[in-house]
Amino acid sequence: MIEDDVMEAVEDDEWRSEEKKMTQQVLALTAEEFSTRLDRLLEKAGQYTKFLERKLMSVPSEEEAAPKKRKVTNKGRKKVEPVPIVSNQPKYLTGGVLRDYQVKGYKWMLGLYENGLHGILADEMGLGKTVQTIALIADLREKGVFGPFLLVVPLSTVPNWMSEMRKWAPDIPALQYHGAKEERLEMRRMNLDPYLSNKGGIRPGFPVVVTTYEIVCRDRSLLQNYKWKYIIVDEGHRLKNHNCRLVKELNLLCGGSVLRGGANKLLLTGTPLQNNLTELWSLLNFLMPEIFDSVDFFLSVFDFDGVGSNEHEKAILKKQTEENVVGKLHKILAPFMMRRLKTDVEKTMPEKKEIVLYIPMTSSQEGMYQSIVNGELAKVLEQCTGEKTSLNNLVMQLRKCSLHPYLHYEAKDASGISRTDHSIVEMSGKVKALDQMLKSLKSKGHKVLIFSQFTSMLDILQDYMEILRPGWKVCRIDGTTSLQDRKFQMDSFNTDSDYFCFLLSTRAGGVGINLIAADTVIIFDSDWNPHQDNQAQDRCHRIGQTSNVVVYRMITSNSVELKILERANSKRKLERVVCAKQSSISNTTKQASLTSEELRHLLQNDFTGHLAEVGDLSSKTLDLLLDRGSLFTEFPKKGEGYEIVEHKANAIVGAVE
Repeated sequence: MIEDDVMEAVEDDEWRSEEKKMTQQVLALTAEEFSTRLDRLLEKAGQYTKFLERKLMSVPSEEEAAPKKRKVTNKGRKKVEPVPIVSNQPKYLTGGVLRDYQVKGYKWMLGLYENGLHGILADEMGLGKTVQTIALIADLREKGVFGPFLLVVPLSTVPNWMSEMRKWAPDIPALQYHGAKEERLEMRRMNLDPYLSNKGGIRPGFPVVVTTYEIVCRDRSLLQNYKWKYIIVDEGHRLKNHNCRLVKELNLLCGGSVLRGGANKLLLTGTPLQNNLTELWSLLNFLMPEIFDSVDFFLSVFDFDGVGSNEHEKAILKKQTEENVVGKLHKILAPFMMRRLKTDVEKTMPEKKEIVLYIPMTSSQEGMYQSIVNGELAKVLEQCTGEKTSLNNLVMQLRKCSLHPYLHYEAKDASGISRTDHSIVEMSGKVKALDQMLKSLKSKGHKVLIFSQFTSMLDILQDYMEILRPGWKVCRIDGTTSLQDRKFQMDSFNTDSDYFCFLLSTRAGGVGINLIAADTVIIFDSDWNPHQDNQAQDRCHRIGQTSNVVVYRMITSNSVELKILERANSKRKLERVVCAKQSSISNTTKQASLTSEELRHLLQNDFTGHLAEVGDLSSKTLDLLLDRGSLFTEFPKKGEGYEIVEHKANAIVGAVE
């Protein structure tokens, strides 16, 4: 939503400046200082690990909890009926049955609470972090801990949190704390204050409070009166800038150390590491400032931010062989972060394939692209429009041209109205390919999600569909869509088979949305941050999906978009190195060192189109890639104009024992 986007954009600008200063101030510690501080950190991590292990040891495995499989004979062949997932869960959690890994997740969080620790539930998107959190609250209330609990979430996810609370724990009161100043005053007076006790505590009727980042910043001094027992931040990577206002307000709201009566803290995020280790340190510093007190020390010991450079990767491999530096980082993170992947814990979830399509430019795009490179586009546009145009950001202008020339200039008729005809397809290589794809997918009964960074590009796609494909029913969500309209469109798309396509802006449509009716995702243009695209994909590849999912990532050949792929490779590698084997506390007790071969595997590229010529996608090849029957069986991993991506992390990360 707009308020989230604006706050994050302003604070990102502040953080870039702050990050540059910190990078320049990283101190060269002496060998003795390194050793002493690192040993102290490793010792604390080991102690916390032992605490949490005891909690997980009491959780029965899915095999132990589930009834035995029953064999059924059908025409002489033995079949196995699906086994219902049975697990021990809180009595207040009545809306469904948790999976085995979800029970372990909330038990792990319970262990954090009981030992006065804070943590990050970093499960891959789509594994039910929301319901695990609700299970934690239900368990604590069952034990007589009525909070108060404060959930701080993006505005776009508020309806989903309230809906999940009603579904899974209908007997637990919940309050959506949002609205005008007067409305919030009335909520405190009517819904919160009556449940305060004379002794400074709360009564059982005090609701779980769901609010937004922006409201916390506005009402922190008022909310601080309620002495929160647990503060849970959804999309916790929002705290990547440790100097942003939200972090400062939350620190005041938490009230210091748990030992001194402060709140327990929990972050929920499917992407604990997005850009660099400084941002990860910021999350850890918010949770445990007494342990993660120096970003200089953290960066000096774990110098992984150069991943993506061959020279730096060789240095990391050497340091791992000599000092097990990656293994030490894993041991330090293990007590504070639990991360599982869908491929490792949700065995029944359908497959997902990602295919990168390298699409040639049209002649119109080639001419415009060259004029941008030569610095001549402003003059050309002035000749076409009669108005002077300032084009300062070269990369942005090249990106727009790679998508569609209309993002720079759209022809108008004599009356000054934009001329929308079949040229809207013929002018852009991507839209030509998209038109072929959508016609094929529609004929085969698939539902499609299309993501773009640019709302202006969504405007063009919406015009294309409304004018040239008027029979298609289309939905759209971007940063201007109201909460009520978001919910209505999501419900319509998921329940009405006539809806075929959903247009979404990547940032606004990447969280708080469940669109499992779709089985196809088209990333029309990639984000510089690959985790934003991952969130987009997981709008349909999540629990509840019954069909295999195909993700088509569209890249314009020989364009600036190849640089985005290169950046995505670097960030994905860094995440894999940092988060490898962070699946369960039990992994850390074995002190297993990541081998050089495993580390080398983690440092492989996901994409290769920026490294060598892969050719341009042909119409015939695209037709073959749209055939699900062959795509999920034997299909070449790479060919002229495409490559099927295998995310290397799946082989290493998340082996739950």
